[in-house]
This record gives sequence, C-alpha cells and structure tokens, in this order.
Amino acid sequence: MAVALAAVGCSKDEPKPIAEGTTSTTAAQTTISTDGQTDTSTTMTTTGAPSTTEVRGGTSTTTVKPTATEQLVISRYEAFWDARAAANAAPPNPDDPALRDLATGQQLVTVIAETKDRRDQGLAIRAAKPSVSAMRVRVRSIKGDVAVLQECSVDDGIVYRQATGEVLNADVVTRSAEATMRQVDGAWRVETTRVLQQWKGVAGCALADDF
Repeated sequence: MAVALAAVGCSKDEPKPIAEGTTSTTAAQTTISTDGQTDTSTTMTTTGAPSTTEVRGGTSTTTVKPTATEQLVISRYEAFWDARAAANAAPPNPDDPALRDLATGQQLVTVIAETKDRRDQGLAIRAAKPSVSAMRVRVRSIKGDVAVLQECSVDDGIVYRQATGEVLNADVVTRSAEATMRQVDGAWRVETTRVLQQWKGVAGCALADDF
C-alpha cells in the first residue's frame, strides 16, 4: 500500500531533507514541492497498519482492537494512498476513478492537480527496491460523518523523469501526520491531511512503540 498525505501530505519530495534526529513542525496545511509542482507524497507503501492500539500502563500492555467502523476508516485511508501511488506510476493518470472514489474536497483537488503536473512534466513515481516504506494508522475520533486519524509513515518512493530515468528524489523520510476523513455518499473518503513532524530516514514515530 502507499502512504502518507496530500492537501499537504506525507511528501518525501523535499528539496532540503531535515537533519537526522531533528524535527520540523507545520502548524497548517502545507503543500510540498520538489519536482517543480505542488506535491504531497511519493509512493507510500504500508507494511501493515496496526490492527490494534497499544495502551501502556505500568509494566503491562493492553491491546485494544479497533471497532468495525474504525477498521473500515483505516482501510479506506490506506486504499487512498495505494490509489495515489498507482495513479502517479508511469504514465501518471489524473483521471483514475479510484482517486475520486477515495478522496473528496481539498484532498481530491490536490491529488488530481499533482498527478496532472507529473504527467505534463514527464515525471512519475516508482517504489524503491528494496523498500523500507511503512505506515501505521489509528483513529483518534469519529463524530458523525467525520473521522480524525493519526498516521506515522516512512516514505522511500522515487521520483524520476520517464524519458531518461533520471532520479530527482530518492530520499527516505518519516512523517507524523493528521488526516480527516468524511463520509460522502455512504463511503469514507480522505478530505484533508496535515504533516505534523518529519524526520530524515527511518526515525521519529517510526521507532516508537506507540506513536
């Protein structure tokens, strides 16, 4: 599966990687640009978002399973990033119906725009081999038709020029992000995403037992 975020998003397409062991915080939605376009993330492959949430108390650990609704929300969120990765693979396809099925509002506007930009510039995204890409997601709240999620992802996708194979970005970036999903026409769709912190390499929340 593919990770992290659009409307801001887990985008590893950073021109100036953050120094290892340091963090960067954005207080509002931020689009990220590295290959000459508005961007949100490269590929984002999940290695299994947790199906449980750990609650630590004293020396014991209690595992709390997500409810059926929470698991559905998480599955739809992960599916969006898979669809985004597929739409941005060579050749990018901004008309991929999966994008409209899994996103709404600003997130949909952003992912379509960035995919069009890549197509027009002859760029694409491919997975790193081997890959360290991973994603963990948990639901923070569900109120009516709106769900708020927290995500920790490692993005190592590669942005490259299709005609020559030139690699424009192959950085590994870890991000902590917040996302909002909205139920539209009976289906949960990603509406906004916001990067909270990011680290160079596999670091930060990716190394925490409970992000």
